[in-house]
Amino acid sequence: MRITHKKIIEMNLEYNISKLNVLITGCFAPGTPGTVYGIKLMKIENLEIYGTDIDLVSNVIPDFNKIYQVNDLEPQYIEDLLGIVKKHKIDIILPQTNNETLLLSKHIKLFNGLCKIGLAGDYSLIQIANNKFEVMQIAIKLGMPSARFIDLNEQDKLLDFIANIENQNKPFYLKGRSESGGRGIIKVIPDNKFMDNLLKKPESIHVISFAFFKEQVMNNSDLFRDFFVMEEFKGCEYTVDVFKTESSFIAIPRKRIKIRSGVSQINLIEKNEALINASKVLADSLRLTGLFGFQFIYKSENEFTILECNPRIQGTNYASILSGSNLIEYMILNLLNYRFKVVEPAWNKTFIRVGGGVLIDSSKQEIGNL
Repeated sequence: MRITHKKIIEMNLEYNISKLNVLITGCFAPGTPGTVYGIKLMKIENLEIYGTDIDLVSNVIPDFNKIYQVNDLEPQYIEDLLGIVKKHKIDIILPQTNNETLLLSKHIKLFNGLCKIGLAGDYSLIQIANNKFEVMQIAIKLGMPSARFIDLNEQDKLLDFIANIENQNKPFYLKGRSESGGRGIIKVIPDNKFMDNLLKKPESIHVISFAFFKEQVMNNSDLFRDFFVMEEFKGCEYTVDVFKTESSFIAIPRKRIKIRSGVSQINLIEKNEALINASKVLADSLRLTGLFGFQFIYKSENEFTILECNPRIQGTNYASILSGSNLIEYMILNLLNYRFKVVEPAWNKTFIRVGGGVLIDSSKQEIGNL
């Protein structure tokens, strides 16, 4: 499948930002190191970076001026953020998680006049983009190839699907509509393969048997009303980082060579034109702008399927930034109404995620006071 479009990719114009205060919400998410790195590359003379999370691993993280623990309940969460924005005169909020993106888009009017928020759309658009089932339906309407998927509430279609899968002795997936990463994904494998699976090293997703699916899932429709099933689609998994405005568009496919707990550990930056085109068409249809991304499974130009949309900064944006296309810079410049043009990355580069940590004096550790 090939869809033509015009890409606007040129060198950045010079700019000068003398002072910027940034708030990164969900700052213990996998995408935060890349977000911080992208900000630091901008070489802003007076830069302050603050963070929030509902669960603090530690409030001592390099490059942050201060980290706050915030309430996870909607009204108090927004109140906490408003307090931090006012206290530190925040210019820009960069949310890292799906849930916070939804909450901030829902209450964005409360932040008007105080700061700008890096959102891919309004509340209604982000709700749709967060829904895997709806995004897959939209892809099919656009003429894109797709794996077969069935709503759990469509009983007749579901029974036919299960019978067909059982006859082929193949696995399939049970997926939550709005969960991100490896959460909400369950692999269902044939009964005759289940015992062998128990002896292997666990996967990063839950695994259940056909028998368990039929007895526990199909008989608990209320509990699983927001789930659907999808056939196994074999191919390479890709994430595509997308930045889009009225005048600019860039899509950077990353082949996910190794994944752990839904987070890619090794990525190949690859100029996959089929996925670049598909991302442009999907982004236009979903009416998303700013920085966001998609995940696909790809076999060939005419054989691939969308898995989900992430209407937020993605977990391994670091890879695209290191390859020479600073997505965070584009996002910030766009929010601040600077004129700029985006830069194509260095293709065919491999990104490897590495671990690290800090040693702190626990007896002196303090949590930021709101």
